[in-house]
Amino acid sequence: TSPFPYGGHRFEFRAVGSAQNVSMVNTVLATICAEQFKEFADQIEAGKKPQDVAAASLNEHWKVVFNGDGYDASWPVEADKR
Repeated sequence: TSPFPYGGHRFEFRAVGSAQNVSMVNTVLATICAEQFKEFADQIEAGKKPQDVAAASLNEHWKVVFNGDGYDASWPVEADKR
């Protein structure tokens, strides 16, 4: 199983298998985080307020944030709405 499978609407993160090395996965995750932090920093250095930068990012990506129970029967219904 891939540690970054594409689930139809988004990429998911899964832990690597016990026989796999975690270094590549950690490198990819660190690179993704660093790239996004650079984008945030560029906007803040250009004069935007940090709160406004964070709020804009959340507003743009809120539909991919899931804090529920993926095993609950109501999740497929909610997923279809998104």
